[in-house]
Amino acid sequence: MAGLIDGDGSFLLSKKGYASLEITMDIRDEHALQRIKIVYGGSIKLRSGAQALRYRLHHKSGLLTLINHVNGEIRNPHRLIQLKKICEKYQLDLKYPGKLTKNNG
Repeated sequence: MAGLIDGDGSFLLSKKGYASLEITMDIRDEHALQRIKIVYGGSIKLRSGAQALRYRLHHKSGLLTLINHVNGEIRNPHRLIQLKKICEKYQLDLKYPGKLTKNNG
C-alpha cells in the first residue's frame, strides 16, 4: 500500500484542516482500488476527460487506520512531507523508513 501511495497517491490537508488521501490510477486498475476501498472505505470516481479513476479517503477512522498501516513504509520525500503534516494534525508520531539493503527485495 505504501508503494502505491508513493507512486500514484498523495496526502492532502486543506486550508480548513481537512485531511484526505487520493490515489489516481488507470481505469484498468479499478480492481486494486476496489480492494483498497473495502479495507479503508472511501470513494472511487471516474476522472473526467481521462481514462483514470480517483480513490479518495477523507473520513478520520479510515485515514487513521491507513496511516497506521503505512507509517514507516513511505519512501517518496514528497509523500513523507505530506504524511508529516497529517500526522501532526492527528498528533501521531511520523516513522521514517529504514535503509534499503540488498535483503529488502
